[in-house]
Amino acid sequence: MRCHNHCRSIKYRGGYCTNFLKRTCKCYG
Repeated sequence: MRCHNHCRSIKYRGGYCTNFLKRTCKCYG
């Protein structure tokens, strides 16, 4: 859940990785 934690750290509610290399984050909240 690397992207989720990253998004939390920049004041989003959470996030998830996109694409098969997991190098793109989508944040929400």
